Amino acid sequence: MIKFMCTLLRAFRQETTKIPMRIFYFRDGVSEGQYAQIIEDELRDMREACKVLQADYNPKITITICSKRHHTRFFPVDRNAQDRNGNCLPGTIIERDVTHPTEYDFCEFLCVLLPLKDEFLLMYSRSRGS
Repeated sequence: MIKFMCTLLRAFRQETTKIPMRIFYFRDGVSEGQYAQIIEDELRDMREACKVLQADYNPKITITICSKRHHTRFFPVDRNAQDRNGNCLPGTIIERDVTHPTEYDFCEFLCVLLPLKDEFLLMYSRSRGS
């Protein structure tokens, strides 16, 4: 991870002659039980890569863990917010009232495409900024 991050940061600096002041990192393929460990390990590696690039480089880093495998279903109450099958329209975002009960997190559910009847493909993300 450190080598990969250093390569990306150097490429960014070469193209723009600047270094990013904010880094947004999207991670997929993580089970809920691994969230804390992934955030701890990968954030540490990203911070170390920043120090390799420049000793005093300390950008703000936001890690977002995305998961498509969940059992949450939404049903629009407004006919203008649903397709002909009664599903949420693509681009629908639900960003409140559906958060983790004990962790401080930001949850966002995004309907990413028009589903077939009774099918939903929603993205769930949990973000933590540093």
